[in-house]
Amino acid sequence: MDIQQPSLDLAGLDQYYQAEFTKIHESNGLYKGKWNWWAFFFTWLWCLLKGCWLIGILSMITISIVAYKIEILEGVTLAFGASTGIVWSLLLGWRGTWIYYNVRVHKKQFPAM
Repeated sequence: MDIQQPSLDLAGLDQYYQAEFTKIHESNGLYKGKWNWWAFFFTWLWCLLKGCWLIGILSMITISIVAYKIEILEGVTLAFGASTGIVWSLLLGWRGTWIYYNVRVHKKQFPAM
């Protein structure tokens, strides 16, 4: 059974994404894209601007939920917001281009990692 890939429409993309999407498409998804500094530094904002709204909203919610401090004992607090933001930055830097490819080409907001 031969699964046919959707056609690759690169209209409106800058050269970086044209090259990366072509590599991902030609590898049948084995190549996941290289490190994306824009996604790393701008996380949820980058996601929303690229149409990856589900992951953008999910990252905003998870960072917001854990951004407050939890007081364990009198004067002892735990803050998790910074570490959650770092995790999202690393994840999107690592797989941001591939996530954007799946949104743009396959119309999948939450592709299987």
